[in-house]
Amino acid sequence: MLRPPTRFLKGIRLIMFSSPQTRRFARTAAVTALVASGLATTIIPAKAAILGSQAVDIIKVSYSGKLYNLQNGVPDLLVFSEWAAMGYPAARTVGQIPGTVYKTWATSPDIIATPPGDSPHKLTFAEWNAAGQPAPIRYSNEGFIKLSWAPEIARMTNLQTGAGVPLSFAQWGSYGFPSYKVQQRITGDQFYKLSASSPDIYYAGPAVNRKITLAEWVGAGKPTPYVRTSSAWGLIKPVDARVTSEFSLARMHPTLGYIRPHLGIDLGASCGTPIKASRAGVISSSTYDSGGGYSVTISHGIVNGVPLYTRYLHMRAPGLASGTRVNQGTIVGYVGTTGSSTGCHLHFEVKPNNQAQNPRNYLTF
Repeated sequence: MLRPPTRFLKGIRLIMFSSPQTRRFARTAAVTALVASGLATTIIPAKAAILGSQAVDIIKVSYSGKLYNLQNGVPDLLVFSEWAAMGYPAARTVGQIPGTVYKTWATSPDIIATPPGDSPHKLTFAEWNAAGQPAPIRYSNEGFIKLSWAPEIARMTNLQTGAGVPLSFAQWGSYGFPSYKVQQRITGDQFYKLSASSPDIYYAGPAVNRKITLAEWVGAGKPTPYVRTSSAWGLIKPVDARVTSEFSLARMHPTLGYIRPHLGIDLGASCGTPIKASRAGVISSSTYDSGGGYSVTISHGIVNGVPLYTRYLHMRAPGLASGTRVNQGTIVGYVGTTGSSTGCHLHFEVKPNNQAQNPRNYLTF
């Protein structure tokens, strides 16, 4: 008589006597061991024990291929090996998976459903109706914007102030491809030239941060660009060092290994180099996170008609405390390599209207 593998038997004991979280991991391991041993078809009756002696009720929704085993009203996402060990029981299609999160944004009527462990999906009316028309979480000041004259889409985090970030196609898909609102301008955006004699026009906004074409400028209504000069912003370099990585909306991240925006410039100064406030202001935040490490943000008040902020990341230790007033040139911290960093440097951001722009357009490096 064939005997089940030891890992399978240990898994069964854990399933019967452990917490729900432990049972979930134990069941997966037990079924995997069973399938790997070649005994899955011989010991199919043991599936009752695998499921904690509960009946098999496999469910799915029409818009996804994910399968769940419904136990006492709680859906358990199945991996293929678990479904195989059960003998591939047919799934019944239901209107919704318990625990599904529903969202909608201010810029469109779309309802995005995210079942447990699944990807976001934009519902049709029939799918929403089948789910019982659950009320979604509504983000009344957030959404998605596309400029009528440019291809980029922006994820707006504050529609009133115009704060947002550009989205790649994959990032838009990660939200379930919600419909966007098309408009000609966004609050706080700017058209500018780097000199009065230059024919080039730049646009700075949450969706676009680049030189635009003549056709795009015409499509935007031919707004008069202002001349942006370094001296007009009154900023100084926070450290005297060469630029090691430029501002980019699509840079391959050196530690994470995928493409994402790099919303500042990196200055390759040695660890311990003093970091100076680029302009007088007030420390609006002094924080630590796994990406930027120790960092400070300075609010410089209204400059050239917009609120201006600068940020200083990857410092070796906490910088000056939030609320501290600083003069231009005040030391706010020291260069380090904390957070997601490959070596000593300062990541420096310039944020007019609290939207990151290329620092080279604001001071000379």
